[in-house]
Amino acid sequence: MTTNSKTAKDIPLSANLKEKSTMEAKMASLETENAILRDDLRKANIEMRKLKSQIAGLPHIDLHETEVKLLRLIAKPGFQPYVQEFESVLPLEQERIKYHLQNLVDLQYISSNRTTRTVPERYELEQKGRDYLVQNKWI
Repeated sequence: MTTNSKTAKDIPLSANLKEKSTMEAKMASLETENAILRDDLRKANIEMRKLKSQIAGLPHIDLHETEVKLLRLIAKPGFQPYVQEFESVLPLEQERIKYHLQNLVDLQYISSNRTTRTVPERYELEQKGRDYLVQNKWI
């Protein structure tokens, strides 16, 4: 049986050493590239954390004008934060006021509190809402 393929015994030692040397050089090159990429990834992760922190510190600029008014009213000392009170101050229908109050609850700017069915729902400012008002110099 004759074959044209060479076995390891048939290849001269110098060719094996040359191939080994070439492979080691490629390996060293890949290890260097890998180290550079790891360093780039580390720097990118640091930058990403900084940017996330900056974003978290930004106030929500997408609050509706009515939601800002509601927040300011809730923060006002002596104001009774019930839907009926909001109606007496804002020229809006009760359902529209409830809509905006629920948006603020969903955003965790305020919380709602109802002790019984006969007592109207009361709204309280949460820390996130206070932060928004402070950052915008409303309190």
